[in-house]
Amino acid sequence: MPGPMPYYLEKGPALSLIESFLNDGDNGRVLEALRRLRARTLQNGTMDWEYRVSDCCVFDTASFDMVRDGTTWNAQTWKDHLDGHWFGLAGKGPQWWLNYTGDDVEGIVRETLVRAIEIAFGLAHDQLPGPRATHWPIELFWKCGQAWFEGWVTWRRLPGPGDNGLVTVLLCTPAEVIAGSE
Repeated sequence: MPGPMPYYLEKGPALSLIESFLNDGDNGRVLEALRRLRARTLQNGTMDWEYRVSDCCVFDTASFDMVRDGTTWNAQTWKDHLDGHWFGLAGKGPQWWLNYTGDDVEGIVRETLVRAIEIAFGLAHDQLPGPRATHWPIELFWKCGQAWFEGWVTWRRLPGPGDNGLVTVLLCTPAEVIAGSE
């Protein structure tokens, strides 16, 4: 399942699952994910995120359960994969990004997803849901091979009647560590 990225631009299995979640037609689940991605709580005198990105509804379904190459993948396996390999959280596995010691990867992914969902629903930043009953589709891409981690969100209105558009997210990441190359 997850492993070395074969191309410089792709979706990959994790982004494919997130994209499916965002576009499955259940706006209530997507808005709940947005609420969780935004939620902060006071802990030990400082504001902290109430939920990890991996706990924002995407993997809370048995439809992602599978066995591939002898490995069982379920909600917890996917969450651990994101937390460890993408976000470098202790005890969840080694971070994939080769020699990367930059900014908070989880924070970058969080902010990128928040902005994409807001745009898809026609919301100003931090605005509560309202303008669009349905949201524009969101497509996700992963671009590999640079020295830092960043997220880009772009969008466009589609021709024709009504309020139709497309939101595109590009997560740009450092090169991955390939087994045996460390």
